[in-house]
Amino acid sequence: MANETRARQSRPPATPQNSATMGVILVIAAVIVGVLLFNAGGGNSKDSDTDKTAAESANGGKSSTTTTSAPPVQTTPPASLEVVVGNGSGITGRAKTTSEKLAGLGYSNIKFVEGNPTPSTLVYFSAGHDADALALAQQMGLGADRVQPVPAQSPLKTPAPTAALIVLVGADFDPATAVFGTTVPPSN
Repeated sequence: MANETRARQSRPPATPQNSATMGVILVIAAVIVGVLLFNAGGGNSKDSDTDKTAAESANGGKSSTTTTSAPPVQTTPPASLEVVVGNGSGITGRAKTTSEKLAGLGYSNIKFVEGNPTPSTLVYFSAGHDADALALAQQMGLGADRVQPVPAQSPLKTPAPTAALIVLVGADFDPATAVFGTTVPPSN
């Protein structure tokens, strides 16, 4: 008996029927994963990966934690601004103590009065002084979310003297323990 060799039948390769469809599906999946990661906190800053890579390169590949913040933008020198500090905290002396701390930062034209009760400390600005208010809030360690235009109804109990800025000290702010002269990054 002789060995007979049978020819094998060839099979088509096991590839997807439509590689273009698979490519589209993979791209859509990648976009969905990217959006989920971005919303989970991976997208706080457009430059965060670049900054991290640059910092790691400067440190020989080691990651470091350095925090930098932009200096507060200010259009008017602090000594030239009229500032009124109102006590809305319900605790006696907080407007005066806040005024004294701000005077140490160069805000020398300050008056302190009684304010309407408030749980949160706010910095109000009159027209054209929004950058000044943001700078003052940052110097008090407050975020940009605490800066607002002066409302139609005064936040102060006494008639408001003319002022570029009004600081309404709330129950959340203790000037005796607050760190003045610090800056915080702006809120998104």
